[in-house]
Amino acid sequence: MHELSIAQNIMDIVNEQLSVNNLSRVTKIGMRIGKLAAIEPASLKFCFEIIARDTKAEGAVLEIDSVPIRYRCNDCQLDFILDELDFICPNCMRNRLEIISGRELQVVEMEAY
Repeated sequence: MHELSIAQNIMDIVNEQLSVNNLSRVTKIGMRIGKLAAIEPASLKFCFEIIARDTKAEGAVLEIDSVPIRYRCNDCQLDFILDELDFICPNCMRNRLEIISGRELQVVEMEAY
């Protein structure tokens, strides 16, 4: 379960930002997580709740924006989204594709005071 180590990394980011900005508590953490990151959002939220206990992030809401897998066909230049790892362009039916999104794992915002 790599979600536990990711939750710890999120907590490290939170602590650093609280310290740098002289804040005492975080209430919300916004994240972008790509489908290819292989992270189960419910598991990450559960792990974060455990790690945040008795810290300045206890009770903070972890909001996750799921980023779809977006491809670009290197032959016809079509950008498209697929829910699975299909690797076939729906336009030209070729398989020379570049993944242009879906690998994200980012803390994009924090609400704190």
